[in-house]
Amino acid sequence: MSPVSVPPQTARLLRDRKVAVWRYVSWSRVAGIAVLALLGLAAKAIPELGLAACAAGVVVAVAATDRLPGLHPPR
Repeated sequence: MSPVSVPPQTARLLRDRKVAVWRYVSWSRVAGIAVLALLGLAAKAIPELGLAACAAGVVVAVAATDRLPGLHPPR
């Protein structure tokens, strides 16, 4: 599978937008996205209710780590 090529203007716009919203890349958000991607791969093997519970747990965990003091750089 080859990587998707994005025009330089679009890549710059996406990068600048992310920096404008987050001001940094949060490790907990990146980890949450990775866990959700893994859940997507396991979607066929997990019942729907279990999958929804796992996804909700990931969202809650990311929200909780965003609120913990000391995990993020000062603004």
